[in-house]
Amino acid sequence: MKGYIFDLDGTLLDSQWVWKSSTVEIFEELRLPDVDELYLEMRSFSLEEANDFIIERFQLPYTREEMIERVSVKVKEKYDHLVKAKDGVLEKLKAFHEAKIKMVIATASEKEFILGCLDRLGITDLMDHIITTSEYNTNKKDEAVIYDAACKLMHLNKEEVIVFEDALHAIETLKKNGYRVYAIEDDDEIDHRQQIQQLADRYIRDWNEFC
Repeated sequence: MKGYIFDLDGTLLDSQWVWKSSTVEIFEELRLPDVDELYLEMRSFSLEEANDFIIERFQLPYTREEMIERVSVKVKEKYDHLVKAKDGVLEKLKAFHEAKIKMVIATASEKEFILGCLDRLGITDLMDHIITTSEYNTNKKDEAVIYDAACKLMHLNKEEVIVFEDALHAIETLKKNGYRVYAIEDDDEIDHRQQIQQLADRYIRDWNEFC
């Protein structure tokens, strides 16, 4: 393969907890019920979609921008100081970089949250590009726009690329659009393990086992 496309949260970073933790904190502050049930429903939403959903569901007296600001402060602090790379990730990325494999991070997380974290962990300089779904006005549940954009940036066809993802909804999108997908195990997707294993071209429980 000439190029790799990486999801970020749950794939390269042990960071899915950031969103659950921040959502719980917001729900507690606003005294909203059913956080666990609704978090599962919102997992595939963009930041804008999630906040629109909460505002409408509970008829909150806040604008989307006000809600996003509440969440952003909590999320960014966790990324800046607490989020770690998954075990074995840095060693693998360095090896891919030395092998001249083109690499792009394609994530649903906003750059304002993640760039400081990626710099801190030494990942930024290993990547050719870092792109987000919001930059392309898309999501990973309904279309493969962000993956197509990553291929275009690398000047590669999808047949020359492997995509690494952890989320079932993203893997379903990729397979429908003809991509080769290696699934990375993450605790947040354990309930979907069997479906992911059936769909993915390869299932990787730990980065240290990938070679």
